[in-house]
Amino acid sequence: MKKIIITESQYKRLINEQESEIPAAKNTWYGEIVDTLLPGKPVEDMVNIYNKTADFYNSRGGKDPMSSEEIEWRKLLFHGTPDYGYGDIPTEWLSIGKNIKQGIKHAPWEGDVPLDIKKQRELKAYFLGIEDHVLGSDRYFEVSDVKPSKSTNPNTKYLKPKDVENLTPDQFEILGNAVRSTKWKVGGNSMGVQAYIEDNYPEFPYNMNKTEYGTYTLGITPSGNISVYDLWDLRPILVKDFGADLNVFGTVPEIYYHYKKP
Repeated sequence: MKKIIITESQYKRLINEQESEIPAAKNTWYGEIVDTLLPGKPVEDMVNIYNKTADFYNSRGGKDPMSSEEIEWRKLLFHGTPDYGYGDIPTEWLSIGKNIKQGIKHAPWEGDVPLDIKKQRELKAYFLGIEDHVLGSDRYFEVSDVKPSKSTNPNTKYLKPKDVENLTPDQFEILGNAVRSTKWKVGGNSMGVQAYIEDNYPEFPYNMNKTEYGTYTLGITPSGNISVYDLWDLRPILVKDFGADLNVFGTVPEIYYHYKKP
């Protein structure tokens, strides 16, 4: 058998091309049950939208720019998947089914969107790279003015809440002491920091979990600021079980910002 010799750059390009191929999603027995119980077939429709969007991505090798047609399909995918990051929300699938029948012109939530849904919806838009096409000016997140010192991926988008409160000197000192006294655990140290504050400073008014999802990580920067970091992996269980992984469509956005030293 004749050996084929390729250069290192050719090998890397071949590997990258293989890794950039998004496999097709398929409905499952669970999805079929959901489609049987709910009007229309929201899961089947979501899978079809996902696969069509993946076709556009694969045809360009995952490289920018996106065509206007691909953006439109990504907008359908944005509205055709649950906003919740975790869990099984049948009522949302019901809304999604209704949206699909109407051409997905409206998001599942009408009127005032609950804050947790608003945050997750914004991050989903960043995942899909269509934040400027589906989000208005009234956003919870904005691009952060700082990034972690260990950041290596130039494509990573670092976000922060628009309204990061300024801590008083006493609040900053208490929070800093709590961070220094808490060991890091898988998923972050925020719960430990909160417990330390409740045990030692019960009068401290700050709720560590009011702006983030679950647990996250706090640290002390070399300049003495308090950093907040969270990686929200957009993987709705109800969606990923069908092979529809929204993570593959772009660089996962990360939350990172500082409480500045007063």
